[in-house]
Amino acid sequence: LGRHMGRAIPLDIGSMHFAKKADAIEYVRKLIGKYSIGSFLDAEDTSFCLALFARHSHFSEKAGSGIKAIEVRRDEYGNKHFQIHRTDGTNIDISWVHCITPKGE
Repeated sequence: LGRHMGRAIPLDIGSMHFAKKADAIEYVRKLIGKYSIGSFLDAEDTSFCLALFARHSHFSEKAGSGIKAIEVRRDEYGNKHFQIHRTDGTNIDISWVHCITPKGE
């Protein structure tokens, strides 16, 4: 049993405030849902996702040389996910779910 069961845990991501994690999850699902596979996030959504990704436990490793753009891709299971395009030309996937609920929480 989770130690926070039944209690909403508020979450701030960038300038956005969410009353509970479920609200943040719903927001990101809607955000990623409005993009087609292979498209890049606009400036506003990129700004939100940079704040979201900063919560990832391996963010500095994921960001590498710096983040140039964020693309919506399809994973091996057919689900949409984010891929970071770095300034040095390399790409890496990042789990937005991990950013909201880091492993071990």
